Amino acid sequence: MRTGFSEILRIGNNLGLSSQVMNEAQLLFVKAYNKKLLIGRGAIKIAVASLYIACRRIGILKTFKDLIDRPELNPKSIKKTVTTLILSFNLKLQTSQPSFFVSSFISQLFLSLSYSIFQEIFPRIFPLKHRHQADHKF
Repeated sequence: MRTGFSEILRIGNNLGLSSQVMNEAQLLFVKAYNKKLLIGRGAIKIAVASLYIACRRIGILKTFKDLIDRPELNPKSIKKTVTTLILSFNLKLQTSQPSFFVSSFISQLFLSLSYSIFQEIFPRIFPLKHRHQADHKF
């Protein structure tokens, strides 16, 4: 249990997450520990998955790759663990839209495109996102 708490604190501090996110992740980790979900899974996987769920519940957008910093972990195994936690505790998470992550990708690519320009351009590029295939006229 101590391994999971220290992993949550270490990753949270590395990413600059708030104490609210880390506390919620620790509470979720304790619930998983009490329900014996750590059996057959690593404590580190449960810790990373609970940190991901806490970020999503509070509204901080992080990808699996942002949270994983160990070579033995991969996004696929963390996604399976997240799914297990969501189903075990009947959690409801908001779906994240790809457009929310564009500003972080822009900053990673060191582009000089401001977010306000992105908000203006994006709807023009993808105006048909809610139309069905039958609505298109050729």
